[in-house]
Amino acid sequence: MAEHVPEPVISVPASEKSDEAGQLTQETRLSLGDDVYVTVDVFQDEPLISVRQFYRQEPDDTGKLTGGKDGMSGLSLTLQQWEALKVQRMLGAILNCTCAAMGMGTFYPKIFLLGDHCGVMVHVLRGQPTISLMQMLRPYHIPDTSPRAQGIGIDLSIAQWEAVKAKMDTVDKMLADTAAGNNPTEKDLGYSSLEDNLPDKDLAYCC
Repeated sequence: MAEHVPEPVISVPASEKSDEAGQLTQETRLSLGDDVYVTVDVFQDEPLISVRQFYRQEPDDTGKLTGGKDGMSGLSLTLQQWEALKVQRMLGAILNCTCAAMGMGTFYPKIFLLGDHCGVMVHVLRGQPTISLMQMLRPYHIPDTSPRAQGIGIDLSIAQWEAVKAKMDTVDKMLADTAAGNNPTEKDLGYSSLEDNLPDKDLAYCC
């Protein structure tokens, strides 16, 4: 099996990215595999942590990645939502979901709320266990009703979710550097693309 070498950290200089008001911003991307990235950005002086799918202009083009349209291929988290994501206890739901995807039992989607209309949904999607970061709203904004996914977000494989967890400390370093006005590099983050290999196959959970 050919050795898998993941995409490295990509830093986009402030001069190459502007917000909707035309103000220059800076963004740092950290690969989760399959052109999905955690990005750290600043918008209106507030940090944003996003998980987004990027697209290549050409299949073999590693230098030009563009984001999706209309926000349908990712979700941005505030700092408070990111902190909530870090402490969610989702392992039991992921285990049960994985078993159901293998034909052992039934699993109903499990939602973990992160606050402010945002949540994580563990569910079986197209026969695979999936962790989705989604925009969530309560029907008619009625309190105590079950939140429903709004179709805006991103679906992660088990391997990509494990990559998110493995990189949480690195993302925190990115946030600290970005707050200080720095654009962190691989050296600054203590990150090596050669040491951060993603698995060649999906992680297996025992049921």
